[in-house]
Amino acid sequence: MGKQESLKSFQVQIAELKRQEEENGKTVHFSGIDPYELVEEDKNLYEEFLFDRLDDKKLMKHINSLSFKPGNKSRKQFAGYLGNMLSIKNLDKFLRK
Repeated sequence: MGKQESLKSFQVQIAELKRQEEENGKTVHFSGIDPYELVEEDKNLYEEFLFDRLDDKKLMKHINSLSFKPGNKSRKQFAGYLGNMLSIKNLDKFLRK
C-alpha cells in the first residue's frame, strides 16, 4: 500500500470511529475533528499508540510542535484525543501492577 493510500485508509478509519461515537451519542473525542485534515504525521503517531510505542514525552513534543502552527484545529484535537487514550492506557497498566 502506498503512502497516499495508507493515509487515506487512516483517515477513513478515524472517520468511522467518529461516526461510531456520534451514533452512540458520545462526541467527546471527535467532535471538532475532520479526519480528512489529518496528515501522515498524525497517522504515524496513531500507529505508535496502537503498537504501544507512544509515550508522554513523544506526544508532548508533537503537541508543542503543533502549538506553533496556525490553523488545523483537527490535528490539535486529534493530539488531545491521543493524549486521553494514552492516559487511559497508562492508568490501566498502573492498576494491573
